[in-house]
Amino acid sequence: MLRLVQFNRNIRSIRRYRQIGRVLFKYGFDQLLEYLNLSHFIARGRRLFGRDETRLAALSAAQRMRLALEELGPSFVKLGQLLSTRPDVLDWDKSDWYYTPVSQYAALSHLSTMPRAHVSATATSSARDHGEVETAVTLRNSSPGKAAAFFLDLTVRGADSSPVQPVLWTDNEVTLFPGETVTVRARYRSADVKGGQARVRISGWNVSEQTIPAPTG
Repeated sequence: MLRLVQFNRNIRSIRRYRQIGRVLFKYGFDQLLEYLNLSHFIARGRRLFGRDETRLAALSAAQRMRLALEELGPSFVKLGQLLSTRPDVLDWDKSDWYYTPVSQYAALSHLSTMPRAHVSATATSSARDHGEVETAVTLRNSSPGKAAAFFLDLTVRGADSSPVQPVLWTDNEVTLFPGETVTVRARYRSADVKGGQARVRISGWNVSEQTIPAPTG
């Protein structure tokens, strides 16, 4: 039974690899396909799909990557595994009906060499019905170079600096390419701020942590 589960997962992985190859070709990432040893998708893509070279020429690499990641959806996780220098290894012999342990984790040490990025941020809050507050946070990657601000994590903090919980975010754990701006919103109960003014703490893989006020506008 466990081997059948493993086989089904392998089939899903193959389908995801094919999706990654097709999407990367569509948005002109031929060099990345070659780096991932998926160069056969280049010739196959030209033969079966083609691509709009004029449209691609009008987009920056950051814009093309953003479109590719949006189209990949959850499959972009598999792209991260492809970029790893060491794969995840599942210990199938110790697997049961709900859990399979990992005997070796993927190596993503290249992330530690990412250049630093700078993110500017502002936040404003407004009262909503039923004692709730909505805080809008606008983030911008204002880095002068080509560094992406990777995996930005936002938390609402109360008057005592503890995390406000629960919070409903429209988005979180976002990545911004240079010049990109995004606005995300958080909804929570005003009583959970415990008096005073809410603040938003912003951290990320290659950015300096910062905490900004979220005044009521």
